[in-house]
Amino acid sequence: GQLLQVGPRSADATGAARVESLIMVECDRIIDEADQRALATELAAALQDVRAAVADWLPMLERLQELRVESSRPLLNEVNQQEGVAFLQWLEDKHFTFLGARNYDLVREGDSVRLVAQPESGLGILRGTVQTPTSQLPAEALTLLDSDQLVLVTKAMTRSTVHRPAWLDYIAVKRFDDAGQVVGEARFLGLYTSTAYAAAVTETPQVRVRARQVLADADVVPDSHTAKSLQAILEAYPRDELFQIDAATLTQHAMVILRLQERQRTRVLLRRDPFGRFISVLVFVPRDRYNTEIRVKIGQELMTTLDGQSLEFTPMLTDSPLARIHYLIRARTKAPQQIDLRAMEERIARLAQRWEDDCTQALLHALGEGQGLALAHRFSHAFSAAYREDFAPLVGAEDAQVLATLSADSPLAVKMYRPLDAPAGMLRLKLYNWTKVALSDSLPVLERMGARVLDEHPYRIGKGTPSEALWIHDLGLLLPADTDFSAVRARFESLFMQVWKGEVESDDLNRLLLQTSLGAHEITVWRAYTRYFKQLGLPFSQAYIEAALNRNASIAQEISALFSARFDPGFQGDRDEARRLCRERIEQDLAAVVSLDDDRILRQFYASVVATLRTNAWQLAANGALKPYLS
Repeated sequence: GQLLQVGPRSADATGAARVESLIMVECDRIIDEADQRALATELAAALQDVRAAVADWLPMLERLQELRVESSRPLLNEVNQQEGVAFLQWLEDKHFTFLGARNYDLVREGDSVRLVAQPESGLGILRGTVQTPTSQLPAEALTLLDSDQLVLVTKAMTRSTVHRPAWLDYIAVKRFDDAGQVVGEARFLGLYTSTAYAAAVTETPQVRVRARQVLADADVVPDSHTAKSLQAILEAYPRDELFQIDAATLTQHAMVILRLQERQRTRVLLRRDPFGRFISVLVFVPRDRYNTEIRVKIGQELMTTLDGQSLEFTPMLTDSPLARIHYLIRARTKAPQQIDLRAMEERIARLAQRWEDDCTQALLHALGEGQGLALAHRFSHAFSAAYREDFAPLVGAEDAQVLATLSADSPLAVKMYRPLDAPAGMLRLKLYNWTKVALSDSLPVLERMGARVLDEHPYRIGKGTPSEALWIHDLGLLLPADTDFSAVRARFESLFMQVWKGEVESDDLNRLLLQTSLGAHEITVWRAYTRYFKQLGLPFSQAYIEAALNRNASIAQEISALFSARFDPGFQGDRDEARRLCRERIEQDLAAVVSLDDDRILRQFYASVVATLRTNAWQLAANGALKPYLS
């Protein structure tokens, strides 16, 4: 067994030398001895399968030839029998790689029908002792047993260890006694060759009969456009499926695919294995929507709905506007028979919808076809991948409507919202702007309004030049835990906008917004009095006065109410009574103030409001808005 020399095969004139293939395999270093032994065991088993398949190749072909001769006598429907015999001849003509064979006897015991393996009949990878010598046939398989098909084709439940790591193809040929009764089957395992997949449908036995049946059932004119389309559909149909599918199911599927050329949409076509071991699924989705993420999501949906144990997929992309994914779902126990195909198809159609499609639908629903379609064309494809990852299409539609309002005169818009899973006090604020907003510009404004900025996520909207793009800045804010979102939202947005435009100053008086029901207008009144006190020479700094008001926000609220009761022209009710009640509450609250400085500052405000004779705080300018200055 020692190697003496190596030379070319042609140099061996006597034929005494052995022809061997030398294979070198490199892999990462395997440290664990148990893993090393496991790999060695698997390699040895695979090589043993190769030896068995090669050694028994000729005996398997001889068995197939004997079956072909025996099956030539009249036994079944003439056409189906002839096609079955021709199919065996076709397999033998280098269209099938035979890897294993075994004979089984059919045993009937009452309603039970079993296949019992014949001892010592195994060849190739089916050599040796049979691990499961008996297999119970399910009710669905009995229909095939009693049919006039000579050869039955399906998939085995094991992967090949020889040639390529694909699921083994299972060829079952019926065996008959002298009386023409089915007494068993001759089973062959192997893999179709590349020539089998390249062969024309019209030249493949058994498959060509089904193809003719499809054209006949469709009742199309020969050589017509529809006939040619159906022929092209059959040629492109998964070849493994063509070997296994029945004519009625193939006709149904082919007609559905034909209609998809007229109305492109998501469709799902199912075929259940007669033995209940797997379900074959063809999924058609618009090609421009297909990507890996969609394929994975559809696979997960099929695994859940069909109770799958494992999944195989084969995508096909051509010049057709539809992409096709062929899934093979192997059942955990047994493939379900009752499947709500329409409901499953609707779920898969939703999975196949792109973010942009859902955003467009939301805009059309909200604004109608005219304005909605215009905004969809402008914005549905403008949102970046980061934005689509963080926000739902419905949110994108809402943001698109806000972005559409931006103009040279109004380059900024804001929106405060609360995420569904946000804890108390956690809110977010979106800034919409024509240009990117620097965090150093927005952060001081927000902090002086009493908000703590936790994070910021900027999103560029638009794929043109920087001057053509819009921006959304999504900021995370932490407000006091007892903040009432519904009560503060509109006032917060309004105050921020006015500060940003320069209509309102940014100072700590803006913190009153979160502690009271005061808005930008009322806070501006407080700011005017603060400036007046500076002119009077009140011995407190502006920052100290602002801090005192924030420490006593409830009193500031009452003094502001007194100001409104005295001067608001739109006040409803008994003005004198309202003033009296305000003063009582203010004086009662002032008595409880602990700090002398705070008491002095608050009483100064109180006395100044009482001493005020008139104001323009509610006067309107020519444009209908409040005057931009305060007296």
